[in-house]
Amino acid sequence: MPGIEMSVFREQVDQLMLAFTRPTDFLHQLRGIFERYGLPAHRPSGLAPNLPEPAYHLPPLVLREIEINLPAFCSQNTGAALRLGDLLAIDRFAEVRLLAGEILGNIPSTGAEAVLDALRTFCEQEESAWMRRQFVLRGSRRLRSEVPAQWLAWIEDHMRSNHPQQQETGLVALFSVVEDAAFLNLPPVYRLLEPYLLNPPRQQDNLLRSLGEALAVRSPVETAYFLQEIAPFAIEQRGRRLIRAWAAHFDAEQERQIRRGLAESEQKDAG
Repeated sequence: MPGIEMSVFREQVDQLMLAFTRPTDFLHQLRGIFERYGLPAHRPSGLAPNLPEPAYHLPPLVLREIEINLPAFCSQNTGAALRLGDLLAIDRFAEVRLLAGEILGNIPSTGAEAVLDALRTFCEQEESAWMRRQFVLRGSRRLRSEVPAQWLAWIEDHMRSNHPQQQETGLVALFSVVEDAAFLNLPPVYRLLEPYLLNPPRQQDNLLRSLGEALAVRSPVETAYFLQEIAPFAIEQRGRRLIRAWAAHFDAEQERQIRRGLAESEQKDAG
């Protein structure tokens, strides 16, 4: 990989953005940039060690410079942004698909329905769980802040599905609001999670445990109260185990209250 001469690189990015409304030309120029600055040998990427292959393994600066140019172009050319995102999302290379998620995340909320439809399509056609998570986290950026009710409805639609991959997508999407300090409306998150804690799908155990940890950090008092409220109704052993795992993230008194609720559920079960 040649060294990055910033003046030359920024000129390449400027030329790339001029092709924003011509998806095929944009992709052709984008590949040229990535091929020039990518690392040909396989090695942990600057973006993430678990970046799916094939990948260019770009220095973080390369994608970052392109991403900072996206907001203005996406705001002014919503239709073109959606068409470009559709094309990039089916590319072989991971970094190209990452840009598809970034594009969706910069489209104004006036195009929310189209963004939600595109996110659904991107996740359904993507094999990599890591990439699906990136699509959801990146692609929902403006939805979370501008139309949170629509975003929560999209999450709920996935979580109510009987299909494990759609359930996984819904749970991953919950991270986008739990980890977003600007998203203040947590009660709907607990409402969506309640049936998953009382009767957790086997395939989603790891995600649910991670969500418990994230919620304990984000809002420990509110999350502990939620667990205390639902623990007496946990009649499934898998649900009880999961609630115990969540309870371990709290102080001794909060954990004791949660376990007292679980003991009540066990007594009802025995009776």
